[in-house]
Amino acid sequence: MTAGGHRIQYTSPVPSEGYLPLNTALVQSPFPPGLKFEPGQVSPCTGSTDSPISTGTGSSFFTASATEKLRLHKAGQCHPCVAYAFRAAGCYKGDSCSHCHFCTASQATVRRRQLQAAARQQRKKQRPADQGKEAAATARILAGEPFWL
Repeated sequence: MTAGGHRIQYTSPVPSEGYLPLNTALVQSPFPPGLKFEPGQVSPCTGSTDSPISTGTGSSFFTASATEKLRLHKAGQCHPCVAYAFRAAGCYKGDSCSHCHFCTASQATVRRRQLQAAARQQRKKQRPADQGKEAAATARILAGEPFWL
């Protein structure tokens, strides 16, 4: 259809096939397989005793009750829920979420940086053994040995 040499594009008010409104999609879509939180699931970093983020009681944040999570939040040992802190819709898991819903966006950012720094320090402790291997390989290459063999 043209009007004065310009093409008019018609769009249908009926949504395309497979379209679900956002609120319906969140409620009806199943949780991705393999990502469901299982009772008794523990974070890999909570088992070490030399970690600065481990709790004194040895309990995992992910299996703690709401009051225990509040205590860990006040102690600065929580794992913030990014969805709850940064998304306008909040966390769709609600009370079954395994992360902290007490953190504000700024607290979540600070805590995330702390957790990343702790993980970086942990990797740095494991690195010296790897660096020795790399130094030996570099020395062999500089000595003229072929590096692809």
